[in-house]
Amino acid sequence: MAARSRFTTALRRMDATTPLLEAAILLTRHGVPVFPCAPEGKQPITRHGFHDATTDPAQVEAWWRRFPAANIGMPTGRASGVSVVDVDVHGANGYEAVRRARRAGVVSGVGARGRSPTGGCTPTTRPQTVNAVAAGRQRRVDFRGDRGYIIVPPSRRPMMARPSYRPTPSRPPRAGAGRAAATEF
Repeated sequence: MAARSRFTTALRRMDATTPLLEAAILLTRHGVPVFPCAPEGKQPITRHGFHDATTDPAQVEAWWRRFPAANIGMPTGRASGVSVVDVDVHGANGYEAVRRARRAGVVSGVGARGRSPTGGCTPTTRPQTVNAVAAGRQRRVDFRGDRGYIIVPPSRRPMMARPSYRPTPSRPPRAGAGRAAATEF
């Protein structure tokens, strides 16, 4: 079994109630670069966006002291050691597309999983475990690697009282587990 990524290790140490500043600092202490994004949004609020991501706790603390409600952005690919498989659930079953991608060898080594505000799932992999050419042909699934970024837990979306990006269990589904099983692959 492959070692956990730095991101997965950090994510397992927080939950949906972890304050944003505390979560951002925790990520940096695990070597995961972060940057602030618009409160309840996805737009970077630093001048150079994900290129400004850092693991410097002092810089991260300064950003979140200035923008305490900022969501947490993380660059994907080599910068963080994580590529992301973003499963679309908008009127479609992206989970079946991910299962097909795994069977075809396009995605392997899925690590941490997070739930998006719309109910989608964002499993993470090591950068070399996503075949970018083949990945581009998968419908209802977005792949984020180099020159990309994602919003990570416990970030929030508009009009949701609780954090809307949250970690989810990584264990395989139980037989007959209903909708919960459909979110695993």
